[in-house]
Amino acid sequence: EQCPLIITESDVRRVFKRVNTRNTAGPDGICGRVLKACADQLAPVFIDIFNISLTLDTVPSSFKQSTIVPVPKKLRASGLNDYRPVALTSVVMKCFEKLVRDFITSSLPASMDPLQFAYCRNHSTDDAIAHLLHTTLTQLDKGREPQWRVYLGVLISQDLSWSCDTNSLPKKARQHIYHLRCLRDFRLPCKVLQNFYTCAIESILMRNMTAWFGNSTKQDRQAVQRVVRSAEHNLYGTS
Repeated sequence: EQCPLIITESDVRRVFKRVNTRNTAGPDGICGRVLKACADQLAPVFIDIFNISLTLDTVPSSFKQSTIVPVPKKLRASGLNDYRPVALTSVVMKCFEKLVRDFITSSLPASMDPLQFAYCRNHSTDDAIAHLLHTTLTQLDKGREPQWRVYLGVLISQDLSWSCDTNSLPKKARQHIYHLRCLRDFRLPCKVLQNFYTCAIESILMRNMTAWFGNSTKQDRQAVQRVVRSAEHNLYGTS
């Protein structure tokens, strides 16, 4: 099956010419200055590597390696605690990731939830934090105390119950069914669909399950089962 994403030579040349020349080389020894200066010469070489990687659904092992470098936290480091580890990854792999990311973000529908900050162009998790802070402060300015808080994606009410969180989990997981269906329509291999289900849907449903499952209602469990059945239909069923 043909991969829906086919990278062109102009795409590779464009992303290479935008590389920050101050980027330190990873384990492959290819620094950002080389990629930017030799973009026209290197683009025809890496276009084949990138497209073969997409076709085979395999990332070259050299792209996944990193070099850990200790960086001092202060001017005069006297012990191990005065250093922090920094992972130097392949600059080529970062360019590859940008090409795939641009394809994914350009495929997202305009009807997505406006509060979906991740994986959206010109949005980031900082926007989510700013929105949450603004909402909380607005409630406090009106003399109202927010009835719940969000900590690391978990909804906890004032009575420390999990009802808000258990109700939100199936809704969050169901939002990714659309993306699973799009990937299936792109005729991606079943292995890719299974990986997406595990990372984007199952991980949401399984999050903190040991804490909330014992107090969940029959309706909560049925809602989770409906999401799983819908995902299985898109994974193995017919369109």
